[in-house]
Amino acid sequence: MPGGLDLFSWSLPFLADKIAEMMDYVLMKNSLVSKKEIKESRKSSVVDFQKIIKELNDEKEKQDSERINKIKAKVLTMGRISLMLKNAHNNHDLIQ
Repeated sequence: MPGGLDLFSWSLPFLADKIAEMMDYVLMKNSLVSKKEIKESRKSSVVDFQKIIKELNDEKEKQDSERINKIKAKVLTMGRISLMLKNAHNNHDLIQ
């Protein structure tokens, strides 16, 4: 997928566009809203898919960096615990 996005994040804007098209079709068939009103609403609701994809990609990068930082913190903590246990074991051997 472009920009490392998963399938759901990548296709969500396109899915929303198709749902909007289906809703327009239903409204036109039922004549609840005039065709003129639908055309006006289409003009005013232009969607910038590149902007949406960029925002999703930025959010994914942020989540990935947070996840990496959490893993680093866990590894460093395990290293400190290992060093502490090693020192405790060495001190125990010295006492005996």
